[in-house]
Amino acid sequence: MRVLITVPSLDRSFGGPAVKVGQLAAALRGVGLDVRVVGCGSGQDALGLPILFRYHGTPVPRSVRPLARLVRHADIVHILGFRDPVGTAAALTARRARVPYVLEPVGMHRARLRSVVMKRAHDSVLGRWIVSGASTVIATSRLEASELEEDGIESAKVRTRANGIDVDGLLPLPAPGTFRQAHGIPQDARLVVSLGRIARKKGLADLVTAIEGVSGMHAAIAGPDDRDGALDEVLRRRASLGLTDRVHVVPRGMWGAEKAQLFADADVFCLPSATENFGIAAAEAAAAGLPVILTDECGVAEWLQPTSARVISSHDVGALKVALSSLTQGPGVRARAEAAAQGLRAELSWDRLASVQAHIYRVALREYPVGG
Repeated sequence: MRVLITVPSLDRSFGGPAVKVGQLAAALRGVGLDVRVVGCGSGQDALGLPILFRYHGTPVPRSVRPLARLVRHADIVHILGFRDPVGTAAALTARRARVPYVLEPVGMHRARLRSVVMKRAHDSVLGRWIVSGASTVIATSRLEASELEEDGIESAKVRTRANGIDVDGLLPLPAPGTFRQAHGIPQDARLVVSLGRIARKKGLADLVTAIEGVSGMHAAIAGPDDRDGALDEVLRRRASLGLTDRVHVVPRGMWGAEKAQLFADADVFCLPSATENFGIAAAEAAAAGLPVILTDECGVAEWLQPTSARVISSHDVGALKVALSSLTQGPGVRARAEAAAQGLRAELSWDRLASVQAHIYRVALREYPVGG
């Protein structure tokens, strides 16, 4: 089976889709599929499209002709993302060429946050047509599946397949201390970390406020700046509460050994997002043995054990304070988190999920109408 996977950007600083596409493609090749990947920029084992310009961080390719050729030679197309130029061009070409495609919106289907009016305008012209033409729409959690159905997508078209995680480059975690030493964090202080794009939806200002109410606790907030004002808000909140020496902001991505060191020095991971179709960083932290705090708007919550995770309502700073205290004081919390991590790694391994995804492709091909 010849599979083409499209992604808005191949740059890992773009976030989840860019990281995920490489792991998914490698796992699918492991189960015998012929997989090609295409997106803007450059990446390993992928066709990179030259970038003409960026709009709100999303790259626009100079030309989609190489993409169109790949679509016409594929048996099935898998579109990661929604409303981006690469995925839109892939869907349009696939429909014209009568090639079936599956759509994985990665939490982008519902118009929210910035540019809502423009998103709804796009959906009224192209978005609904792209969704209606998809053989399958993939959700990465029950939460996302429910949202898709509430948004009008027929339940028979929605298939749920979790995001996979790859922690081979993280484990075993290194000896703790290096990140703390570099940022002036006492070795005996409790440390909560949050890793991911610094964006408004992540609720990071709430985390800063919660830290002020937990005596002696430090926080590390790391990730690329989404340029939506969230970084400025975090810095203002930190200054207004007098927490410059306790809230440590690293406005760039952290990968590989650097991410492993961050996890090694942390006592707990926090993802206080207002919306998150899955939450890969939280899943990775849990799989590395960290206790996790996240909101009920994060799809990955359904995969975590209540013994080592706390699920709270978004923007509930009081509940966040309580969770931070409870997951960093009990001596058995870390041991329970490490015990749960092994099962989570098996459940969310790409090797297992690649077989699920391959089955989704086979069903989509079998049910695709003759003649398109």
